[in-house]
Amino acid sequence: MIKNINNSNTVSSHFLTVIKKGLKSQGIETHPLFSKAGIVDENTVSKLVRVKQQDIDIILNESVRITEDDAFSVKLINHTAPASNLLTVLAGYCDSLRMLFNLTSQRYGETYTNSIYATLDESTHVRLIFETSVNTEKYPIFTIDFIMVYVVKFFSNLLDDPLATPIVVKLKRQEPRNLAAFKKYFCCPLEFNAVQNEICFDKRIYNLKNPLSNKTLASATKSIMEDELKSVTQIPLSKRTISYINSQLPEFFPKQEEWAKRLNMNTRNLQHQLKEENTSFNEILKGERVKMAKALLKNQIYSIAEISSQLHFSDSSHFIKVFKHETGITPKAYQSQNSSELRNHKTTLENIYNRRHEN
Repeated sequence: MIKNINNSNTVSSHFLTVIKKGLKSQGIETHPLFSKAGIVDENTVSKLVRVKQQDIDIILNESVRITEDDAFSVKLINHTAPASNLLTVLAGYCDSLRMLFNLTSQRYGETYTNSIYATLDESTHVRLIFETSVNTEKYPIFTIDFIMVYVVKFFSNLLDDPLATPIVVKLKRQEPRNLAAFKKYFCCPLEFNAVQNEICFDKRIYNLKNPLSNKTLASATKSIMEDELKSVTQIPLSKRTISYINSQLPEFFPKQEEWAKRLNMNTRNLQHQLKEENTSFNEILKGERVKMAKALLKNQIYSIAEISSQLHFSDSSHFIKVFKHETGITPKAYQSQNSSELRNHKTTLENIYNRRHEN
């Protein structure tokens, strides 16, 4: 039997069906593997709405071990049904590709998995940046592989145009042993050990027409999405706001109005929803700027004035005032404190090294 689950950190049961097909295509008995994740009766798979991300991780890790193929989850794209997937339904709802990209990052992610979510950045290119929920117990590397190749293949098949091929796909994971399979299925330049997971398209992709646009599907699609989201614990807006801010800084100054526009809501609604999470856009922005400032101060490469400029403070005095208010000390004191801790740590290591060699 399947135990009842909390809908936080879960994946649509569709993914479990896809994994099952992938295993059976290689002649692998799925029952013992599913049992390790607590899924004893496989007949209940079709009745599930959500599956724990933790259980998916167990199954995928075992699948990779058994097949000795770390591209297993990427190859699962062969066992999906494009015509029936939610992205295809969304495409019928959208007048433009910009709208489709917006919904891909917002609604699709929440319905398929709430352990991984995408943020859309349009500052230089069309970038879908994939991150994991703060509550995710273990980094879901193979689920991310699948989600990203799924999105790449969807836009490639939908548009059948060179602009639908990403400029680059970046993955935080290490370079896989089966690199050839990744190259085959992503069909674009790949970068591993990246700072973040992202799919980057040329901005001219927005000039292409959405071939599936069908206004008569709008009301039906809205109903489907609402029904799907009723059973899902959605990613908190504050968490998504952090992702937006981090995708902008330090190159651009994050703007509340721009973020609200990307979410297809007005600024007042954005403020209201963040207030319900006991925060605000400005509070989140202030916290993220201070966090970045700490990292820059620790590196001791930039001066106070340079850090102030990089993080878009009006001047050094403003930066010092905000930093002291949030941390209790000035940026210079923080830098000195960390320099002292670094020296003490170095001295400790040297003492340990010397004692070992004396003995």
